[in-house]
Amino acid sequence: MRGAEINMHITSFDLDFLITEVKPVGLPPAGSICTEVTDTLVMAKAIHPGKKNPLKALCEKYGIDYSNRTSVGNLLDMELLGEIYLAMYKKGEIKDKKGKRAAIE
Repeated sequence: MRGAEINMHITSFDLDFLITEVKPVGLPPAGSICTEVTDTLVMAKAIHPGKKNPLKALCEKYGIDYSNRTSVGNLLDMELLGEIYLAMYKKGEIKDKKGKRAAIE
């Protein structure tokens, strides 16, 4: 994880959860060893102002299958978030550090 970027949907909740999970095995807090923590909820609010941006709404917005999510589950949520982030990137909605739209085909 050292030097990695972590994408989370609600950073305050997810980072606290991750810290709680790694503490018993003696690992340092993720936020202290990762170079960047990105909150996709903040990104989604900037891209879609005035809209609701929970995972379900974003999955619907980007055509991502949400049907397997019958309860909160971190592994499935991570997979969905990865698909959402990639969809945002492909549409050029994510900007690079210079403020330019980053898009792939």
